[in-house]
Amino acid sequence: MIGDELGFLSECRAWETAENPTERLLKAYGEKAGSTVRNLIKALRGPKVGLTQFANEIEIKFSSSTTQDQSKGESSEEIESNVEIV
Repeated sequence: MIGDELGFLSECRAWETAENPTERLLKAYGEKAGSTVRNLIKALRGPKVGLTQFANEIEIKFSSSTTQDQSKGESSEEIESNVEIV
């Protein structure tokens, strides 16, 4: 379901037999143009996925790291564009 929300419906079928399908999905998402942490969190919270607690944990960790980086002078957009999702 999360794969569908992130635009990987056909690929997800092949990943079902992989040893770690979640890792495969996150690696593909990290390589996809326009992928952001915010979009991942939004997809996790989607009604079909329902991984709100997991999304909240990611958001909290991401927020604390961006707060530290912003104190060094980077904007949240710069930080988010540099985040690799793997």
